[in-house]
Amino acid sequence: MNILPAYLLVGFAASLIGSMLGLGGGFLALPVVLALAPTPSKAVASVKFMVFVTSLVSTARYASRVKVSVEEVLFTAVPMVATAYAGAYLVAIIPPKTLLAVIG
Repeated sequence: MNILPAYLLVGFAASLIGSMLGLGGGFLALPVVLALAPTPSKAVASVKFMVFVTSLVSTARYASRVKVSVEEVLFTAVPMVATAYAGAYLVAIIPPKTLLAVIG
């Protein structure tokens, strides 16, 4: 079964809604990608990459139209980087069944 069309549809819908509402889209995409991916950690990694790309593009677009407070971004970036690193580490070491129970 070719799952590429499903990924494209999920990516389109989650990115569009997420960038419009400032939500990132991960909460929309993860349940669907979780059903398509071979393991929960691969689903999380795929969705995080999708959210990264969506955030990058929408941030550039917003920055070109709206004044972005660099001070606020830098103030929140430090704890976000640390916790993102910790979360990615945990996803890599938590057993798939436990991870599925946590995120599923």
